[in-house]
Amino acid sequence: MMSYYFLMFLVCIALIILFTAIVELTPVVLDAVVPMNKSRPRQIRIDFEFFIDQEQYFYIYLIYEIIAMLIGLLTVTGTGTLSLAFFRHCCATFKIAR
Repeated sequence: MMSYYFLMFLVCIALIILFTAIVELTPVVLDAVVPMNKSRPRQIRIDFEFFIDQEQYFYIYLIYEIIAMLIGLLTVTGTGTLSLAFFRHCCATFKIAR
């Protein structure tokens, strides 16, 4: 049962990261599919500062954003599933004691 919840959380994380990558890469894909006279501006939706040119190092920003989201979401998932396991353990312990 716990592996089902963990698997469900992992699928949600994968979908969130995939959606974020699609949103961030939309100008790049549109430049390849429907080109304009000038290229579309590549902008990172989540604001953080590396003190380097965001246009030139767009893919480094994007990789950093995805890795940071992955670490954060995996931490939240791990904490949530561990809390759920503790809750189930407490309920089972009280059921035995009753």
